[in-house]
Parts: sequence; C-alpha cells; structure tokens
Amino acid sequence: MVPSFAVAAAAVKPPPAPPLPALHGLLFGGLATILRRPPPALNETAFAARFALTGIDPDHVAGYRDFFDFRLPGIPLSYFYLPAQRAQLALMLDRRFPYPLPGLIHSRNVLRRHAVARAASALEIDAAVQLSRTAEHAPEITFNIVISQTGQPVVSCASTYRLAARKRPRPVGPDETESFPDSFRPSAWTVDQAAIRRYARLSGDYNPIHLATPLARLFGLRSAIAHGMYSVGRVAALVENQSARPLLAISADFRRPVPLPAQAVCGIESADSRRGCYGVLLAEPKMLALRGSWET
Repeated sequence: MVPSFAVAAAAVKPPPAPPLPALHGLLFGGLATILRRPPPALNETAFAARFALTGIDPDHVAGYRDFFDFRLPGIPLSYFYLPAQRAQLALMLDRRFPYPLPGLIHSRNVLRRHAVARAASALEIDAAVQLSRTAEHAPEITFNIVISQTGQPVVSCASTYRLAARKRPRPVGPDETESFPDSFRPSAWTVDQAAIRRYARLSGDYNPIHLATPLARLFGLRSAIAHGMYSVGRVAALVENQSARPLLAISADFRRPVPLPAQAVCGIESADSRRGCYGVLLAEPKMLALRGSWET
C-alpha cells in the first residue's frame, strides 16, 4: 500500500513558469546594475531559470523577414535570438549575477535549429548561465538557452560575453589588413543609422550604444555601433537566399564593432554544399568585424 503522504507529494505539480519579460523593461533595469561591484574571486558556478512564451506573433515574424529580405517560408533561425536575448538578460538581472550589464561585450553566438517551431503554439524557454575563466584567466560568461514546444527542443542559443578592458592598449604599429579567401562570394554592404534604428524597433533592443554617437560615447565608444545580431541576420538571409535551403545552424565570432555609418563587404563561402563559412569585412580599416560558419 502506498503511503498517503507519497500520493499527495506525487500530485503536487511544479509552479508554472513566469512569462518571458519584455526586452525594454530588462534594458531599463540593466542600467541600475552599473552599481554592482564584481567579487575579487570568481565563483565558477551556474544558475538557471525557466520562462513561458504564449507564442510567436506571425506579423512580427513577417516584419523581420521583410526587413532582412528572407525569401524562404517559415521562421528564420536568427529570429529566435530575440526571445533568447530576453531570457539571458533576465538572468543578467538576477542577484546572483555579479557583473554590471554596461561593459559586457557579446563575443560569440551560436544558434541551432532542432525542429520546426509552430508560431501559434506556446514555448518554454530554459536559460542557464555559466561563469568561468578563460585560459588567460579573464572572466567569461556563457548563456545557454533552449527554446522548446511541448517538451521538444526547437532552437538552442549559446551566447558568450566578456568584460570590457578597463584600459585600451595602445597600438604598437599599423594593423595588418585582412581579406577573404578566393572561395568567398562578396556582397557590398552599407550599414547606416536609419537601418539600425529600424532594427532596434523590430528587435526591441534600444541599447544606447546603437542609437546615437553621443550616447555611445558615454560608454567609451567613438561612435554608435550596429547590433552584432543585426549583421548575423543579414548573413543568415544571404545564405538562405543563395542556397535556397533554410539554415540549421549559424555561429558568429564578433571581432570588432561595426561603426555607424559603415561600408563593408560580406563574404560567404560558395553555397554549393550544406555548410560553409562567412565574414564581414570593414572597408576602413580593412579588418574583419565578424566571422563564423553556417549549416543548411
């Protein structure tokens, strides 16, 4: 006979996950974290949270597709960074997170599709943060986000951040210019403030460093800069349009900011196979702003 207290315990269900917070509120709350003082010794630990999202707005997806000129049907893989970003910012505002949000630099991002998501269905978002150190003993923060429907993962997102250096090293000589391999197909890019403001409205990411140069200078930048995931969205659309296949995965290593305005060249390895590499090369200085790989 099963004890009655065991039956009662089995009937207890975990509390429902809270709704995924809106991005504008998270960014506003992030400004208050500037008063945080990181501990002298990093506690290499992890913590997690779960959020609920009632569904994905088809009209918002349509606006995202039109903005980047995605021509294949469905929800673009890069679109899922938008809810993933909200989840990772919610963890940044958690009291267990020791660093102020201003000064965190997005250094790498990996998105992978595991199944086709249904826009009208609810989503569960599991978010976890891992605090560790690199081989050079610098703090490294990694957010792992899994977006699921009915218990099945549909997209995963891993975002890595580093802390901004307190003092910029002085250059010891001219930077060596970079270029693309011959196998890359180049496309000229223009990145201006108007496009970035449109992306801010679309994504909800009104981080001051993207909006205007005077605001960006308050955070130590010379000019306003493009969102890193704006560039990833443009690359994702180019790869899909050239290959006529939906992306299964895309990674990005953010090497340096894209200042506004900017002229750049996006180079994509010829989309004849189901995987390849890409880069975004600034016109001045002629150096890579980001590079990564893709898989269809």
